[in-house]
Amino acid sequence: MEISFEYITDKGKVRAHNEDSYGIEESTPNGKVYVVCDGMGGHVGGATASNLAVTSILEYFRKEAYDNIFVAIDKALQFANEQIYVHTLAEPSLKGMGTTAVVLVIKNDDCYIGHVGDSRIYLKTENKLHRITKDHSFVQNLVDAGVITDDQAESHPQKNQILRALGHGSEVKGTVSSAVIKVQKGDVFMLCSDGLNGMIHDSIMEEMIDPDNLEVSKLNLLNAAMENGGLDNITLVLVKVLSSSHYKHSVFESFNPGKPKSSDKINEKHAETNLFPENTATSKPKPKKGNKLAIIIASVSIVLCLCVFLFFKDTILGGKEGVSENGGVKSYTKNELEGKTYQQLEDIKNDKGIILGDVSEVKINNKIYDLELNPDNTIKEIKEVKSGGDVAISTNDGTKINDGKTTRDKVNANTQVTTQNPNPTTNPAETDTEKKLKKIFNYDPASKFYKFQAEADVMKITKFVEKLNKKIKDSTGLNSVIETEDIKNWNPQLKMLDAQKNESKDNKIYLPKAAWVNFRLKNQ
Repeated sequence: MEISFEYITDKGKVRAHNEDSYGIEESTPNGKVYVVCDGMGGHVGGATASNLAVTSILEYFRKEAYDNIFVAIDKALQFANEQIYVHTLAEPSLKGMGTTAVVLVIKNDDCYIGHVGDSRIYLKTENKLHRITKDHSFVQNLVDAGVITDDQAESHPQKNQILRALGHGSEVKGTVSSAVIKVQKGDVFMLCSDGLNGMIHDSIMEEMIDPDNLEVSKLNLLNAAMENGGLDNITLVLVKVLSSSHYKHSVFESFNPGKPKSSDKINEKHAETNLFPENTATSKPKPKKGNKLAIIIASVSIVLCLCVFLFFKDTILGGKEGVSENGGVKSYTKNELEGKTYQQLEDIKNDKGIILGDVSEVKINNKIYDLELNPDNTIKEIKEVKSGGDVAISTNDGTKINDGKTTRDKVNANTQVTTQNPNPTTNPAETDTEKKLKKIFNYDPASKFYKFQAEADVMKITKFVEKLNKKIKDSTGLNSVIETEDIKNWNPQLKMLDAQKNESKDNKIYLPKAAWVNFRLKNQ
């Protein structure tokens, strides 16, 4: 994919220092990488955190080529988080520093995104601007729950409290796109800190982004944010698609709200971003001196919002996500599942959400759950691991935590580990063919499916079956054991591709790049 880009950053009108950072690397083994980070924790800490995050993320993608970009983005965010967190331990004066992050990776003709915090990625396509990330923020959860509107969120007293940030703990839960983003010629990505979208409505930014002139676009956006107050640091990176093959239409998930207000100035007050610990309560911030009536009104509003939050907290902190905006079934990666509660996992099962990749177990709140999957990669059954070699981790204070196998987590020197079941049941004897297949294919014992990943290029399903049969024959000597119709029946998600095949030039089904496909031997 051929692209062009423009970028700009400014400290704004109010801040004395710029705590934002951005990075662009066009020649990594994993393609082109673009990053924007918005630091917090004082001008020294914020700038240090955002710069460390950008440097770490780019370094991660420079190191080596990765087979799975979704996983690579998640691990890059984790790597950046670790670097910042370790830095705060070494420099106590920087304790509390952190940063948001948005990442765009373009490899060949495919695009992937990930983020932590409330910095955003937008996509302008066919003259419409779309949010393609959803803020990790307190007010976004209120919007999702229907408690307030998107417009009300812009003036909410807790607007700048975010739920996740890099550097505020030893681990962080980032959000990575669940599917490849497909774009067409003329589309424009915009990565930005909230110093931009916090000052200008999406509708105004939509008008200002001109795909034919990115340089003028970036200046117009910066000037508009400054004219509306420039109350925070402002950073944006514009990435235009100059050429793209295969795709007639852009394919992505949009998180656009309802129709915005007509005014382009959306923020009277834009305080520094603060981390609001997820799933915890918070005390009201100390009000500044000012009009007593305004303070009373603000205080009452905060108390009411907190009451609403506590009443609807199960919904606010991550309700059901099973159905996407277009009515289709939603898919989930293992990382996304492990960010859920058990009840949300049950909801995904009931909503027939598709599980991506080879996932046979997940860890949720220090408990391990085995997933038995249906042939279409939906969840058939959820079982909590309680026996068969599980371990109890006993701490010095006598607390016991059932945490699955000892190899899953590091245990410190003051922890005793004892096996609950020293004689786990053994699996039935494997045939020679099964042993050979398991050496070259991923195997899910719950569904009894083997999994084979398509190549990097888009491939006809018939060609894929040919390659799969050849691989089986080379390893086991079996001839043509898999047929195209078998693959369709074992992978119901391909029905969508089957329905769309008339859009292709040759009326054939094409597998997405690097897609994972289920198969099994017919006698299993």
